[in-house]
Amino acid sequence: MLSNRSRTTLLATALLLSACGSGGNGGSAAAPALTGTTVVTLVLGGTANDRLAEYDVSIQGITLTSQAGKTVSVLGTTQQTEFVHVNGAVQPLLTATVPQDVYVAAAVSIGATSLTCLSLNSLGGLDVSEFADNGTPPVTTVRLPKTITITGTSLGLELEMQVSQSATFSSCAGGSGATFEFMPTFVLSAFELPTAATSASPVLGTLDGQVTAVDGAGASLQLTLAPQSPAAAPLTIATSAGTENQGFAGIGALTVGQFVQVDGSLQADGSVLASRIALADPVAVDVQEGPILSIPSSVPYLTMFPLMEQGQDQRIDVESLDFANASFHIGGAFSNLASLPFAATFTAATMVAGQNVYITTPVFNYEAPPDYNGVATTITLEPQTLNGTVVATGTSGSFAVYTVQLAAYDLFPAMAEQPGQMTLLANPGFVQVYVDATTQEASATPTAIGAVLRFYGLVFNDGGTLRMDCARIDAGVAP
Repeated sequence: MLSNRSRTTLLATALLLSACGSGGNGGSAAAPALTGTTVVTLVLGGTANDRLAEYDVSIQGITLTSQAGKTVSVLGTTQQTEFVHVNGAVQPLLTATVPQDVYVAAAVSIGATSLTCLSLNSLGGLDVSEFADNGTPPVTTVRLPKTITITGTSLGLELEMQVSQSATFSSCAGGSGATFEFMPTFVLSAFELPTAATSASPVLGTLDGQVTAVDGAGASLQLTLAPQSPAAAPLTIATSAGTENQGFAGIGALTVGQFVQVDGSLQADGSVLASRIALADPVAVDVQEGPILSIPSSVPYLTMFPLMEQGQDQRIDVESLDFANASFHIGGAFSNLASLPFAATFTAATMVAGQNVYITTPVFNYEAPPDYNGVATTITLEPQTLNGTVVATGTSGSFAVYTVQLAAYDLFPAMAEQPGQMTLLANPGFVQVYVDATTQEASATPTAIGAVLRFYGLVFNDGGTLRMDCARIDAGVAP
């Protein structure tokens, strides 16, 4: 996972296909004949600030309603989904065959729902508060910014959760007397596949998955993605001559049960064409990805919140992992690390609470010393999304540099207040964001002082200062 390739993106400019006249294609052309079926690929996306660490939803069904009142099911089996990890970076959910028609409404059937909030208590200790609800209204109406015409051989749909609008709670710390309410709020829009990448394209985030099948001759594999249920339909990963293999010789060298990470682009049939496939640890029994919560200075272990996990061992709210003999890597498809005007390094000495990491482990030992319950074999820095306010602008070489102030509840400033941390940040409430020609600026709001924006990229600790190599900028969410 040490080398990186150029970023690949998923979606072209979001063309929400109108039911009017041309079927959303513009001009005076005749409306398409809607008589057959279309292969529809549904992806998940999210829009959120940094208040919540996790928002899990059991989706039991998704339906579309046509202008004639016909209802079509897109999802027939329950899917376990999580929407914080797709804040600013989408992930495939399923592929279905849908009758061609003009659709004017959509609904999602909701099962068990839960969210997690991380904070420090009055003594400086970590509070992990989970709010769960099995009584959420079973059907949630989905907003369509425009009617959706499903036509042609393939089409993409993005189901985006407005995370910050989807729950209210009286206290992040929870406890006696705390109140909360779930209000899952979704937006559904259409996009065309496949097309060239543009500056308005959402990013296909790095995919974590477990290999379920390998076709060495066809140079493809099947993955079960985290955090989906093992019963979910596997995702096909195709390769080409340009695919970079990290940690293994070729597709034929992979085996069922191994855990890999994939960067790539979505194809018309719902598969992903990989630009990079990384195998961090060929004998890993468990993997988990999520933010670091603490790194005590007394012993070489860290605590992290496993937002996504796969493997044989049952997870708990917070994992404690010994990293004394771990190898450190930088993940994601970032090709410009060498040109950054600072040292983009990730080591045991530079990692800090708040960074998003992917960790591989052997079997967990729940009778281990009290400081930790597992051993980290590899730790990889992964991209993350930060929501903040631009407070200063500047340049450094070929990069524009934005000073972004984070909300007090963001993990970087919140976790920095813990006593006895190994590494201290000079200004944990601020991050320097580096933007170059490869950065996608998808927000209509100019990146200027006072703007609230979401920044997606790798966050480094450079001598106590947080610096992000930014891949994408999206409209922000009020703190």
